[in-house]
Amino acid sequence: MLVRGNSEENRLVAQRSRDDARKSLDAKQEIIASGIPSRNLMVFMKAVIGEATPRQAIKAKCQSCVGWENISDQVGNCENTECPLHPYRPYKPKA
Repeated sequence: MLVRGNSEENRLVAQRSRDDARKSLDAKQEIIASGIPSRNLMVFMKAVIGEATPRQAIKAKCQSCVGWENISDQVGNCENTECPLHPYRPYKPKA
């Protein structure tokens, strides 16, 4: 559990969560995870092991689709309207 004002303890809790999630990955998923920037890794791992909310799972799919780079711009401006997740993608421009 994260503790307000204790960044070292929070860092250790987050590391333990990542380590626990990594144990649930199979070999192929581990290879994929090794190429994901650390700031995006938890969302991906939660989605893979089935612990993500639907919103987190959609975010992980969109991030992987654009290759983990310049995510908010690429996903927000996604033109792949044939994707079934397109209407639900994160980072959409405000209407």
